Amino acid sequence: MTDTAVSVSAEGPHSQLGHCLKAARQARGLTLKQVAEKTGMALSTLSKVENGLMSLTYDKLLQLTSGLQMDIAELFSPAAPRPEPGRPVTARRSLSRAGQGQVVATRFYTYTYQCTDLIGKRMVPMITEVRARTLDEFGPLLRHSGEEYFLVTRGTIAVHTEFYAPEILN
Repeated sequence: MTDTAVSVSAEGPHSQLGHCLKAARQARGLTLKQVAEKTGMALSTLSKVENGLMSLTYDKLLQLTSGLQMDIAELFSPAAPRPEPGRPVTARRSLSRAGQGQVVATRFYTYTYQCTDLIGKRMVPMITEVRARTLDEFGPLLRHSGEEYFLVTRGTIAVHTEFYAPEILN
């Protein structure tokens, strides 16, 4: 299994991620070389992502957002409105309709990020389709800070986490 997926067109399905990464990088006043240094990712990979030629797996998205100290949602919707300074946000809402969301696909799973217009969420909602049949097939655990919420809508899955025994969910 590789860490990236390649697209054949710069205006293909990965172009939104590329535009968002470039906007986030420029908003921080960083060059691609500086982003590579901060994240430990190859400069060539970052360039391909910005040009819509490559996507990133979930673990690489975490590596990128961690290195840049940013919310993962910013990679999917950089132009989200920010509240006026001094004016507290008293309510927030985001809707994701069927078929919407930012898709990150690999050989053994597909993540569809939901509600990407909200920046600074406490939870990153995503719909995941897991095609791996074994833990070996899936690969190493994806580690990140935070909490997990699972709702199985179809099938059965064994959930493996770092600090708990596996659980079978239907």
